[in-house]
Amino acid sequence: MNPAIYNLPTGYRGDTYGPITFRFYNSSGSGINLNGVSGALQVRQAQDLPVVVQWMTADSSMQISNNIVTLLPKSASCMRMMPGVYSYDLQLISGTSTRTYLKGTLPIDGDITSL
Repeated sequence: MNPAIYNLPTGYRGDTYGPITFRFYNSSGSGINLNGVSGALQVRQAQDLPVVVQWMTADSSMQISNNIVTLLPKSASCMRMMPGVYSYDLQLISGTSTRTYLKGTLPIDGDITSL
């Protein structure tokens, strides 16, 4: 099954970003139980380039409960990447099964004011 495409809201270089909440439903409209699932979302300029920002259940920057995945706010210091359009995907892991649920872009606009 291919991941759904969802382009994240535009971020601004050097500004706090988030929170962002995703809700997952099956084809009949019922929430998908994600309790006990771990996950990661990584943002990169391109597939083979280093991660510029990430959310993970392992570091508690991503929370998963029932059918909801929440990306907690990233501080301004974490969002200092250069302006551009970045790619991401969201993988959720349950036992030995890994599934990429979402993929898309994260546009970053340049800031004018720098504190």
